[in-house]
Amino acid sequence: MNLKNLFTCALLSVLMLTGISNANAQDVYVRVGGGYTFKSGSSPYNNTDPLGLLNSDIEPSIGLSSNGMETNIESLNGTLGVGFKGFIAVGYMFNDNIGVDFGINYFHGEKTETGYFQTPLEDSRTHSYVRGVDIVPALVLSLGKEGLNPYSRLGLIIPVAGKMKAEGTNLDIDDQRLTELEGEINPQFSVGFSGVFGVSYPVSDKMKVFVETEIKALSLKSKDASVTSYKVTDLDSDQVILSLDNLPTGAKEYVFEDVAPNPEEQIENEPNTPTVLPTQKVNASGFGFNAGIIFNL
Repeated sequence: MNLKNLFTCALLSVLMLTGISNANAQDVYVRVGGGYTFKSGSSPYNNTDPLGLLNSDIEPSIGLSSNGMETNIESLNGTLGVGFKGFIAVGYMFNDNIGVDFGINYFHGEKTETGYFQTPLEDSRTHSYVRGVDIVPALVLSLGKEGLNPYSRLGLIIPVAGKMKAEGTNLDIDDQRLTELEGEINPQFSVGFSGVFGVSYPVSDKMKVFVETEIKALSLKSKDASVTSYKVTDLDSDQVILSLDNLPTGAKEYVFEDVAPNPEEQIENEPNTPTVLPTQKVNASGFGFNAGIIFNL
């Protein structure tokens, strides 16, 4: 995220929080809790390994295993929006039915296997995941019931910090070599959508408990990427024979553009410049459940 986008988000946050702090305190609330998001709107994992961590024999979204007699191929589809989250939010109800809510979420995405290649002589796998912080400004619609009260929130998901990470391993059983790689992908400024339906129930004059379901739609557009760890270990001698320092710039630094040259030719002809890859988006959508406590101030 560039400085302009950070400034815009910060200004929006300040304006909303200032308006809430100046409001009648009895209509202000703080909401805290956590939840879990399952995969929704599954799509191929084609864009989760832009660094080429996978063995050249396999493709992202494909799982291939062979015992020498028969070969099994599995299609791997899903989303990197699966995982746990914690959140804190402050809100203000203009009346019993309409209000605004400003949340800050930390999302801890689960590692997802996005490709593998397994034979008697080789085992290669890649996992990807997302970790980051989002801000979620939202409109609150409530029935305003005194007891069990249904409500909904419609808002935007704006990632402000975090990265997508990919990890790859390749075990060459014949040569007894283990290759391990890790990479980070930085997203561009992205905006997603969050839709929530829930119910709250008062347990005291100042506190309510709530449970809710949430649908989030979010795609992360890649900006740049880098290999952060690389080593090849000779298992017979238990010695590292190659490391990150042995890779040219073109094999460990990447940028994404709408029009990109052939990356193999670029690495060969310009090994000391970052490799340009085609612009891509990663699915981080999901469907989940949240629960927590609302404190009325």
